[in-house]
Amino acid sequence: MAGCTATEQTSGTGEKIVTQAEFQPAIESAVLLGKEHAKTMEAVQEAFAYIISGSEEEKDDFYSLMTQVDYLDSDFVRHAGMDKTVEGSDFSARHAAIVDARNKMVSSAESMFSEYEASGSVSYETAADFESAIDGLTLIFGPFTTDYFEAISDEEYGSSVYAQPATSLLKMHRDMLEAVEESFGYIALGEEEEKNDYYTTMSNFKIAATEFENSFLKENPDETEITEKYQKVISAANAYEAAAEVIFEDYESDGKIAFEDFETYEIAIDEMTTAFDELMGTVLGKL
Repeated sequence: MAGCTATEQTSGTGEKIVTQAEFQPAIESAVLLGKEHAKTMEAVQEAFAYIISGSEEEKDDFYSLMTQVDYLDSDFVRHAGMDKTVEGSDFSARHAAIVDARNKMVSSAESMFSEYEASGSVSYETAADFESAIDGLTLIFGPFTTDYFEAISDEEYGSSVYAQPATSLLKMHRDMLEAVEESFGYIALGEEEEKNDYYTTMSNFKIAATEFENSFLKENPDETEITEKYQKVISAANAYEAAAEVIFEDYESDGKIAFEDFETYEIAIDEMTTAFDELMGTVLGKL
């Protein structure tokens, strides 16, 4: 089983006895976990986008992404042995808590959808409940992914020079998508804390990007394709930041967001996500 090795004890006759499974995260399961986290945060964005724009397509995308999350999680559980490990029971328990928090987030989103469809608006309390459910999920999901990636051994990374960069990119993606969620949270709730969290998580993304550039790209100057796609991600991220500032200014001026500004903002998110998916796909393809 990927991610699990057996520990052994010796009997009185010297015979080795397998006693329990020792948990060892593997690169394959880490990639699945990173994708699962990314799709979850994309779904959160679509939920916010629906109550802001009123587009049914956003709501459909929310459910489509959550279906993808379910499939990815099933694959993750199977590859990681989350339901079978003994020494890895801490990871297993934390994973179970994530599933529970994710279910609560979906339920909260559906309550928000129902209120919006009944009245054409969402009360502060309902939006705050949704944001609280998101926070309840991200506060355990983010640290879980970080710890899981860091638990991967050098042996599991193997000789591939692309394995460590791949997990670094997964962390970057997590920070980027959480920043997007915080920007949506700010324009939905109007709380300065959400805006500050946006700047913090976007800063984390930039720090991780710089580390990737310094630790991998500068040490591998021949990786021109990866370098070009990385630069596209940075360019798209800069465009997204500019679009986010515009909708913040709209919101702060009169509490409303111009349709064309919100459309530009969503396009910027899509372009940033697409650029990152292309970069991630290229690196993973070389593993």
